[in-house]
Amino acid sequence: MAFSGMSVKIAEFNHNKLNIDAQSFGKILDKAEQRPLAIVSVNGPMRSGKSYMLNHFLRYLQSKDNENWFNTTLEHVFHWQNSDERQTTGIVVWSEPFIIKRNGEEIAILLMDTQGCFDDKTTTHENSLIFALSCLLSSTLIYNIKNQIQEDVLQFLQMFVGFAKMGQQSEDPFSKLIFLIRDWQSPKCFNYGYYDNNVTSGHRNYKMEKLNTNRSMVPEVRIVRDEIMSSFLDVGCCLLPYPGSGLACEDDESKVDGMFVATTKDFVERLFDPSRIVTKSIGGHQLNGHYLKQIVNQWAKFFSSAELPEVKNVTEATAEVQNQIAYTIGYKFYRQEMDKLKSAVDDLSDTEFEEKHRQNSKEAVEIFKRMKRLRHPQVEEKFMKAMEDTIEQEIGRAHV
Repeated sequence: MAFSGMSVKIAEFNHNKLNIDAQSFGKILDKAEQRPLAIVSVNGPMRSGKSYMLNHFLRYLQSKDNENWFNTTLEHVFHWQNSDERQTTGIVVWSEPFIIKRNGEEIAILLMDTQGCFDDKTTTHENSLIFALSCLLSSTLIYNIKNQIQEDVLQFLQMFVGFAKMGQQSEDPFSKLIFLIRDWQSPKCFNYGYYDNNVTSGHRNYKMEKLNTNRSMVPEVRIVRDEIMSSFLDVGCCLLPYPGSGLACEDDESKVDGMFVATTKDFVERLFDPSRIVTKSIGGHQLNGHYLKQIVNQWAKFFSSAELPEVKNVTEATAEVQNQIAYTIGYKFYRQEMDKLKSAVDDLSDTEFEEKHRQNSKEAVEIFKRMKRLRHPQVEEKFMKAMEDTIEQEIGRAHV
C-alpha cells in the first residue's frame, strides 16, 4: 500500500522571531477533523538523530501490520543525513495524520520534527522558542540526547519548560516527556529499553535513579528535577544502543546493529500502542484538529509578539520570566482593589485609606510569593523591591 505525505514547515525564524505558518498547519489539522489528536514531537541537540528516529515512526505507522516494518522502504521521509551540518530548521510536521483505533474510537497521530538546539547558528533565545512551541503542541515530547542524562541537559530543559509555560492557557502540567538516550554505553549497569516508575524485580531503574529526588541531593540538583517532574504528568526514559558503524560511517541502514533494531522496535511499538498513546488536552479538554487550529492562531500572535522576553542564561532567564509574571499578577491585584476605593475615597479618613493600602499591598506581596517559580534570590529580590516601590508610588495617585 502506497502512502502519501511529506514534511511541511509550520514555523521558522525571521529576524529573531518564530513565525508560525498557521495556514499550512491548519490544513494538516483539518485532516484530523473531529478526532482526538496525538502529537509526537522529537526535540534535542543538533545532529543527535532526531529525524532518523522519526523515519522509524513513519515506517511503523505506515506498515504496523507488517512484522518486518523496520526494514520497509519509505518513498518520502523526514530529511536526515549523517553529517556535522543541521538538516532541519524551524519546525516541520508530517502532512498526513495517521489514524489508529483505541477502544473503537479513531485517534489522529501527527509527527513533528524540530530544529536541533545548541548549534553555532542559533541563540539560546531561539532554542527556547523552538522548544516552547513544540512543548505546547505536543502530547508526547521526546527529548533526544546522546550517552546519558547530564546536569547541563536538565538545567537547559528546566529553562525551556519554564519558557514554554508562558504560552499555556491553563496551569495544568504538560502531558508526557520521554528522554530518548542514544548510544547508551553502560548496559551492565542499566539494561537497554524503556524505564518509568514501574519497578522490575532484580533490575535497577534508570529513570527512578536518575530523575527522582531524594534527601541526599544538594538543593540545586533537587530543585531542577522537581521543576521538570512537576511540569509533566508522565516522564519516562529509553536507553538505545549504538546503531553500529555501518550507519555511522556509510549511511547504510542494512548494516544497523541487531540490538539497536530490537530495542528501537520495542520502543516504537510501545510509543504507538493504542492503550498507551497520549492525546492532546488543555485544561482537561481533549483537543481535536478543529479546536487546536483555533488555539494555534493565538499562539502565532504570542510567538511573534515584540513583548516576548529575551532569554539570557539557563537559570536567570527562567527566573526573570516567572518573577515578571508573579510581579504582574500581584500588582494587578493591588490596582484592582485600590480602584474599587475610588468612589469611596472621599468618605475614608486618611487613616482608613492608609490601612486599606497596607492590607492590599500586603496581599499583593503574598500573591507574588505564592506564585510557583524557579528559586533565584537575586532576581526575586529585584522584582519584590520593584513591586513594593511601585505600590508606594500609587498611594498619592489613588487619592486623586
